[in-house]
Amino acid sequence: MRVIFVSSTDAQLINAMTLSVTKFKNDVVELFYRPSIEKRINHKEIKKYFSSIYILPVIDSSIYPKGIRGHLNGYFDVVTKWKTIIDTVEIDPRSYDVILIPGVSIAYYMVYYAIRKKNKSIDLKIYEEGINEYFNLGMKNYKKYLIHKLVFGSYFYNDCTELFVHVPELVDNKWKNIKLSKMEDPTCSTVLYNDIKIIFDYPTQFGFPKKGVCFIDQAFPDNQKYSIGNLKQQEIIEQIESWVGKDNIYIKLHPRSPKHKYGEKYNYLNIDSPFELIGFYENINDMLFVSLSSSTSINFKLVLNIEAKVIIAHSIVFKNGKENKNVTCLFKKIQSTYKKDFFRIPNNTEELELAIKDLFWCKVE
Repeated sequence: MRVIFVSSTDAQLINAMTLSVTKFKNDVVELFYRPSIEKRINHKEIKKYFSSIYILPVIDSSIYPKGIRGHLNGYFDVVTKWKTIIDTVEIDPRSYDVILIPGVSIAYYMVYYAIRKKNKSIDLKIYEEGINEYFNLGMKNYKKYLIHKLVFGSYFYNDCTELFVHVPELVDNKWKNIKLSKMEDPTCSTVLYNDIKIIFDYPTQFGFPKKGVCFIDQAFPDNQKYSIGNLKQQEIIEQIESWVGKDNIYIKLHPRSPKHKYGEKYNYLNIDSPFELIGFYENINDMLFVSLSSSTSINFKLVLNIEAKVIIAHSIVFKNGKENKNVTCLFKKIQSTYKKDFFRIPNNTEELELAIKDLFWCKVE
């Protein structure tokens, strides 16, 4: 069987590598990647996992200027160019049996649609890239369905046969055609475990702090729905400072966030590797991880089954909307899997303060 993965982030590439040596170890596995992970692809170790590797052009609305005109230009580009996105790649779309895309953003499913146009028998599977895969299958969007049928002639959820995630029992799935399958974690293979450290340039001397509060930043879109997230993150960091002191705060910035986003007085963790890897290579028992809703903060449990101390402040900032309720529901499911009370979801500032002070001082045995 011939299989092709689509990846554009470090986390996606790690999951694709893991699947290539587990679920698809007896198949011919190839990779479509986007320029954002070019430096990872340049490592010779990557060839152990993909027999052929192809770069894809970037065509999606995110590369256009902000504002209505920018978005319209971006979507017009997608609608008019999706059929030709793989034309610059020297492949025969009809030769593939399976395509795996990470999640369902426009950058990924239009690659699937482009191949499907020339290969109607291609089998679509989705693999985990973050938290969205755990609740998206629980929401049926008929508007999106109609748009996709009109523009692409198909709808990816109707076509998808399987979803690979680390904890299938946490997925809310309303699609009977989609089978839920468990992914192994990267420690399943010693070779994979060691290669990840090389491919993703994990520092040999990182100097990860032994104790403190690590705030995991998110780069929210600058729009009416989510821009409040950027403002609230600043407020939460300042509140944490008043409770534990500036010197006990460490900030891990999102790759798209500007340097010193929250001011130069704070400690920033400068690591070019996927942050989840600290769970592999560092002792994180006495570090408290705080975020609004970053998948990084829950991947310690989902991917590695490590019960790190985590506070999710999502409910303090985003209170309304079906999507926000689904996110909160997922976090509560994860919370229920913890053996100890190390995963907190405060609903207000008072509960956040109590959780910070409680978990900051408690010690993981």
